[in-house]
Amino acid sequence: ICTVGGSSGYVLPLHIGCQYQVSYEILRRLLRTFAEAAHQTRRGPELPAPHANPAANNANHNPNARVEPPQPLTHIQEAYALDIFEEGREDLLVALQESASDARIQSALDDFNRRSDLLFV
Repeated sequence: ICTVGGSSGYVLPLHIGCQYQVSYEILRRLLRTFAEAAHQTRRGPELPAPHANPAANNANHNPNARVEPPQPLTHIQEAYALDIFEEGREDLLVALQESASDARIQSALDDFNRRSDLLFV
């Protein structure tokens, strides 16, 4: 299963794990199962952007509702697993600095760097 892309686009389990900041052990197992995933980019399908007008979403329930024209398409940003993982670094730093001791901050950063190093192949 670790070698199969998603049903639309191309999102591997490693990409998902990086997005959700999984543990070192899970990342290690994903890489052991399919190391090539670290060298493949996440790609997603283009999807319609959400409507700004709530009435457009309910047009089929209210025939008098004004329907907005279709919005531009959005897409999942193409990125490698390491880039996806590193997107979480700033969020981690902000969360830690608001509520953690210096020792806890250093421990969390060491763990983050260890996982990042694993992906840097």
